[in-house]
Amino acid sequence: MARPILIVDDDSFVGQTLQDLLLFHESAGDVLLATNGARGLSLAMENSPAAIFVDYNMPVMDGLSFVRELRNAPQLTDVPLVMMTADDRQSANLDEMRSHCKGILRKPFTFEEVCNVLDTVLTTATA
Repeated sequence: MARPILIVDDDSFVGQTLQDLLLFHESAGDVLLATNGARGLSLAMENSPAAIFVDYNMPVMDGLSFVRELRNAPQLTDVPLVMMTADDRQSANLDEMRSHCKGILRKPFTFEEVCNVLDTVLTTATA
């Protein structure tokens, strides 16, 4: 059974749109959706996803806090991450988050961009 892909984004419209796009991709199996970092962390622990798309700017637990917690879980250290952001600013926190991610998806995104980044992270994860 294929491992699911996890989306962690507090914007339900963005999360649902990305989930719909991923379901059309041939490499994607099940797609799980969490509306905050804390729930995303629980789903990641329970399901060991093939890849995680995580928003940078979220309440409850922001993207960087999510990534730090995720990387502290031994069973999840190798799960490829894709950072989603509309933020183009430079900051130490954004740079740290980027350093943990295999891909970046800029909002708003297209179906082609989603497919390209998913292909990249799944290919590097199996290489």
